[in-house]
Amino acid sequence: MHRDAALVDCDNLKGAVPVVQGLRSSASNKNSVTFAILDGDTTTLQAFQMGANFVLQKPISALNAKRRRGAAINFMIREQRRYFRPSLKLFIVPNRPSPTVPSLGLARSHPARSL
Repeated sequence: MHRDAALVDCDNLKGAVPVVQGLRSSASNKNSVTFAILDGDTTTLQAFQMGANFVLQKPISALNAKRRRGAAINFMIREQRRYFRPSLKLFIVPNRPSPTVPSLGLARSHPARSL
């Protein structure tokens, strides 16, 4: 299953390294955005070596979180474009016969609605 982003507490969660590495080894999640939350035991360099894209230091300030989120959104949008493919069904009903398009004998039974 594809994940847009993962937040991993690297210092207070046992097994955080395998979690981040597991995301990176998964074919559908290798490009997912990963935030490493640090409390002082793990260094920023170690978090990036684990595969984190962004690092948040505890205590997390609102300003710092907003900046990281803003930068991460572009990565997440790119991944959504790659994985999200909605199906689209289109029904076309001509309003009136056109001299260039032959009439299909269909009539509109309800007023047009905007989407």
